[in-house]
Amino acid sequence: MFIKIMKDAYVTRKTLLMRACNQDDEKAWEDFVYYYESFIQMVISQLLIDKSYTDDLRQDILVKLWKKLKSYDESKSKFRTWLSRVIRNTVINFIRDNAKERNLLTPETESLLDPESENELNDHIQSEWETYVTNLALERIKPLFSDNALKVFNMVLDNESVNDIADKLDLSQDSVYKMKTRTVKRLKEEVKIIRADTEF
Repeated sequence: MFIKIMKDAYVTRKTLLMRACNQDDEKAWEDFVYYYESFIQMVISQLLIDKSYTDDLRQDILVKLWKKLKSYDESKSKFRTWLSRVIRNTVINFIRDNAKERNLLTPETESLLDPESENELNDHIQSEWETYVTNLALERIKPLFSDNALKVFNMVLDNESVNDIADKLDLSQDSVYKMKTRTVKRLKEEVKIIRADTEF
């Protein structure tokens, strides 16, 4: 359901990226970091066994992005592909620098950093991005809805029937339908807003 919401809400805009390329535009960079910092942290955490390295590595990646954004060429690759490459190369260099200390990669993620697995890493990062944006949108709309509406939404995501939800929450089926419809509609709108700000 999350992926369907993401696809239904797909919108693209280059405004933030174009602004963030200007190193004098501090607000644009703050906006870029707001959207991407936690996402980068999440991806790194999935790659590394030792989570104590993730903060430093995230900062390294953000610094590289800040320096390299102005050289990003949309005619050569999608932004997410370019971002995947920056993450991959930074992680590989970090692992080389720390190779003597310990094995830092999980067995499941070693293959993702293999040069022949670049497409696999791109797909992985794209999938994680879709989930990340949807979860971010959900967090942003939570204050707009009652506890019951959010419970209904979460139960719908768990594939519970309208009848079961109504019984468990002591609501009419009509109320459940309305809450479900309003929350899904608002979530799609919020995803659309986020993607309009971040998709390149």
